Amino acid sequence: MTPRSPARVTTLALTVVALVLSVSPCAAEGVSGAGTETYIRLRMHQAGSNVLFEMPRRLVEDLARTSTGTTVEIGSYRGRPVRLSLDRMVRALRDGPRGEREVQILSRPTDLGPVEFFARDVSLKAAAREPDPKFLQVDVRPLGGQGSPTHLVLPMLGADLLASALTQALGLQTGSDMTPFLDACLASAQRVGSGPLLRVTSPDAQIRIAAS
Repeated sequence: MTPRSPARVTTLALTVVALVLSVSPCAAEGVSGAGTETYIRLRMHQAGSNVLFEMPRRLVEDLARTSTGTTVEIGSYRGRPVRLSLDRMVRALRDGPRGEREVQILSRPTDLGPVEFFARDVSLKAAAREPDPKFLQVDVRPLGGQGSPTHLVLPMLGADLLASALTQALGLQTGSDMTPFLDACLASAQRVGSGPLLRVTSPDAQIRIAAS
């Protein structure tokens, strides 16, 4: 991806990672107690900055059985782009140690310093889901007084529209084909049912995606 700023390419790249991790036909099964569900909290750290993602653990394990071959650009190093395999990220999350202690699972060097990924389990409220949702609700709330909130309602008809909407909302330009990856996400989202799919918090924005 070709960013307008390094911080924003990080946000979009990992948003896509989290989106694909957040949709799976097993989402309603990862219940760890009455009314709660085990989630993975993924933290990406670079140059003193963090981006946080939350996603159900069971669906990560489900998605680890699927290979897409998709990579995203997360920066550059010595004149060359640094790319992250989404398949490898899914497997690292699946195979990482379980529990509330945060553990580093991946690291990549960039010109701005290493991009490091940490994960741990958390228990969150389980979501009630209705079958066969027809729309995605995408909410982007800029932080620090930068811009206005964006609310998008997208039909689940194809990945091209979703990629275009996310790119526009985050002020980015795409440099790789995410369509096959996002097609798989949308198909899984319909099987999961309505309700929250993803929560992302970065230094410059909060992003929530839900099906309805």
